Amino acid sequence: EPLFGSQALQLAMLEAGSIGQLLMDHQAEFGMGVCPIGAMRFEGLRGIFRLGQHQVLLHSFLCGPVDRPATLLLGQAPLLLVRQKQIATPGVHA
Repeated sequence: EPLFGSQALQLAMLEAGSIGQLLMDHQAEFGMGVCPIGAMRFEGLRGIFRLGQHQVLLHSFLCGPVDRPATLLLGQAPLLLVRQKQIATPGVHA
């Protein structure tokens, strides 16, 4: 039984959202680019990470290093240029 009972999932989602917002707010400070993704094939990852059926995906991001400092501006917000790198996970197909 979860510590917070029937509210556990809702509270975990709020916490994941707060952590995600912190990542988004401070990504440039750490030389990384962060993009939240709306959906993914989570079932294919269960075995790789040895997750049980009771464990759920709350939030996911695509992240990567920033190749150079932000030098282009789009309005007032800096445009970060992120190097694209395909990451393959054995047994998981995009």
